[in-house]
Amino acid sequence: MEDETFKIHLYIADEDFFVELKRNDEQQESLYRQAAREIARLVNAYRDKFHGEGAAELDTKRLLAMTALHLAKKNLDVEANTDDSHCLTVVRQLDEELKNYLKN
Repeated sequence: MEDETFKIHLYIADEDFFVELKRNDEQQESLYRQAAREIARLVNAYRDKFHGEGAAELDTKRLLAMTALHLAKKNLDVEANTDDSHCLTVVRQLDEELKNYLKN
């Protein structure tokens, strides 16, 4: 019987990580690999930005903390922009107005 899961190898900030996924879940594998590349891109960008500007060389822990903050804020921005509660309120108001109009 074939295993139902498999592990992928990710290399993030000089560390090896193994993520177990359901077999044949190419979308999740792709997302994890894209996420690892994005983390590497941001860590390198912060390393380059703060290298040689009089600041002490940032250690990996600080670089990862800055990257985590960046990604968390980006995630919160996306969540805030996808808040559809206002739209639902407007739809309810329009629905009520339509009901009242059709009664008359």
